[in-house]
Amino acid sequence: MKKTIFVLTAAACMMAACEKLDVPEANEPVDNEDVVPGGDSPAEGRTFTFTIKGDFENEMKTRGILSANGSNMTDLWMFDYVGDELVQQLHLTPSDEDFDAPTITLSYASHHVYIVVSRGDTPTVDADAHTIAWEKVSDTFWKDYTIDVTSTSTKNRSCTLARMVTKLKITPTDEIPAGMASMTVVPSVWYSCLDYKTGEPVAGDAVERVISVPSSYAGTSGQLATSIFSLSPATSWSTDVTVTAKDGDGGVLGSVTMTAVPFVRNRATEMSGGMFAEHSPVSLTLDDAWSDAYVGEW
Repeated sequence: MKKTIFVLTAAACMMAACEKLDVPEANEPVDNEDVVPGGDSPAEGRTFTFTIKGDFENEMKTRGILSANGSNMTDLWMFDYVGDELVQQLHLTPSDEDFDAPTITLSYASHHVYIVVSRGDTPTVDADAHTIAWEKVSDTFWKDYTIDVTSTSTKNRSCTLARMVTKLKITPTDEIPAGMASMTVVPSVWYSCLDYKTGEPVAGDAVERVISVPSSYAGTSGQLATSIFSLSPATSWSTDVTVTAKDGDGGVLGSVTMTAVPFVRNRATEMSGGMFAEHSPVSLTLDDAWSDAYVGEW
């Protein structure tokens, strides 16, 4: 897919004059900018190349790929604001050569460049509401990059993005019955819309995620695990979660409802327990899968 650039004011019409730069690998961010001397600039502004950093496997990726936890990101957006005005927006995908090092021309002014990188399904951007909504959320990273553009601004920038999601991992511990075809996970509150100016999620609602279960899991115990992602506030929150196992005809084989399951941004909540026999809840413990994953049993 080709990159998509939306220029929203006449002052931003210099995108066609963007020049490609090779970004030195040793650059590190210092107060939101690298100390790499900039060269000559066009009269209208400066052309910047951003090296995207974060919880990505940069050392092992090829050019144009951003990967986190073994999965490649699928979308990168840059929203350029001067004051309250959206000047331009840039959308890149892995087919774009500069996916991991986007180039953008900024006018001489004070800018907020909001950067979002994600691999969620079916994103929809609403510039009026400054939101991105996904049909299904997956790993997502964000940054509000502030920059005062002058004729002497350095042109190579390192930008570290922060993870904006939490993850729920479900693992039934008893034996998977023959004929089990799917597992349905229904949180009472789940977030799929991001305010890209604040990094905060918008309006959580109940969702239903249906995960197909291969027949090869029949008769196994503790091997079937599934994960779903939600955007997350920076502060801790909780919600009830119902998990239901079904056969190929939709018949219920087992179900469990967990109350007040805790979540927080950049932490995995890992829940396990029996679904097909009587069981008693036990205490919850912590594990450090991401930054101190929350592990429990229902």
